[in-house]
Amino acid sequence: MDNLYRDFILEHYRSPHNQGVLDPHDLQYADSNPTCGDEMSMTLRLDAAKERVTDVAFTGRGCA
Repeated sequence: MDNLYRDFILEHYRSPHNQGVLDPHDLQYADSNPTCGDEMSMTLRLDAAKERVTDVAFTGRGCA
């Protein structure tokens, strides 16, 4: 079981899903942790009624 999780984590590290910035996007959120330097930003695209998320992307880096 541990190998399964390790392989999953390594595969996501090598080919992260939804990484990047959506252009155009409807919403954007960014935050950081000044203590250790973590940074994260998300962009979201909504449907025409602005009721549902249709796409999401992120960028970021962590201290660990």
